[in-house]
Amino acid sequence: METKRMLSSDNKTALLSTLERRFGENGSRHAGLQWSEVSRAVANRRRQQRS
Repeated sequence: METKRMLSSDNKTALLSTLERRFGENGSRHAGLQWSEVSRAVANRRRQQRS
């Protein structure tokens, strides 16, 4: 049986903050992408997984 692990709201916020910081620090690895696009894609994926 598969067990789904859920992050608390605080952990989700901390994780997204860390990802945004690292994204900014490594901009050369993400040519042509903006954080707003990545953030939107993450939010859409979370909504799809809840459905």
